[in-house]
Amino acid sequence: MKTVAPGDLYNAHARAKGWDAHCDAPETFAWPGFAPLLALWRELRDGAMLPRRSAFTARRLKDFLPDLALYEKVAPGSPGVWRVRLVGTEFAKVYGEHAGKLLNECLMPGPAFRFQVGLDEVMDAQRPLRFIARADCADRKFVSGEFCGVPLANDQDAPTMVLLCARFSAVPFADLLAEVAASDAQAKSRARAARVSAPSTAMWP
Repeated sequence: MKTVAPGDLYNAHARAKGWDAHCDAPETFAWPGFAPLLALWRELRDGAMLPRRSAFTARRLKDFLPDLALYEKVAPGSPGVWRVRLVGTEFAKVYGEHAGKLLNECLMPGPAFRFQVGLDEVMDAQRPLRFIARADCADRKFVSGEFCGVPLANDQDAPTMVLLCARFSAVPFADLLAEVAASDAQAKSRARAARVSAPSTAMWP
């Protein structure tokens, strides 16, 4: 039986519904600004499957806050029902300031469904995922973004939330997807070069 990889369900929906969107689980992201957030997520796991939301204090998140949105799953199902808990200023410029509302209360049905499927995908993967997507919102339809989604647990260690960090761009979706693919290829090439050079480097005094 074929194993379902992180992002497969989301990408199947994207193909079927014609979304300008793609999900994967890279080791590195194209935008370097995601690296400190991913490092913090790994640090705060502290041996657990997921870090707790309570560990992500405002002080720890201060450098990322403008670009963040926090979502909590409040009802089971696929797609689940999600509530917006926090929206940063830059994120709000694209999607609006909707803290406290359910996703399907602040987005049209199509974009809400896409968001819900993506958040469920992060929750199910229990690891950081990347989304490249066009921002389908009322006033900024031609904005694209690279999104880093990380799952969080509550204080009982149950997975309940997803923190989403975004880098928005005026680059059209197809061009941004190609730009990210080129960045991934360069990162893999550097990693291969490092592996090849490691043994010979070790021979030097």
